[in-house]
Amino acid sequence: MILNEEQIAFFKKNGYLRLCNFVDEATQEDWRSQIWDTVGTTLETMTTKPP
Repeated sequence: MILNEEQIAFFKKNGYLRLCNFVDEATQEDWRSQIWDTVGTTLETMTTKPP
């Protein structure tokens, strides 16, 4: 993926860049599952907000 000048300027100004559809849905879901497994809870069963 090649970034255009507008994207580069936005990144330099804000320190982040949102890239839609950069990671496919299946990979995102796999990563979410790994995170919830690591913290030992799920969004549905979490009782307190993280710090």
